[in-house]
Amino acid sequence: MAAGINDIFTQKLVGSLVRHGLTLAGGYLISSGAIDQQGWEEASAGLAVVLVSLIWSFYQKHHNETVIQAALEMPKGATRKEVEAKVKATAAS
Repeated sequence: MAAGINDIFTQKLVGSLVRHGLTLAGGYLISSGAIDQQGWEEASAGLAVVLVSLIWSFYQKHHNETVIQAALEMPKGATRKEVEAKVKATAAS
């Protein structure tokens, strides 16, 4: 259970650091004249799409690993429903 709490804490910490880093970078680029407000908004929108894609990719990889691990832990001949139930139980814990 503690590992799950640490994972959530780490995710929130990293998310917060990324948001603050982007805010600082945007503020610096705008104040130095390297980019205007509209350019920053366009770059931010593009970055948001990239970040959502990366997060989805990491989620999918983690979920696939969970499914594979659950299947490996099941006895030979286990049904798909049994594996799915194990995956749900693993995700809930």
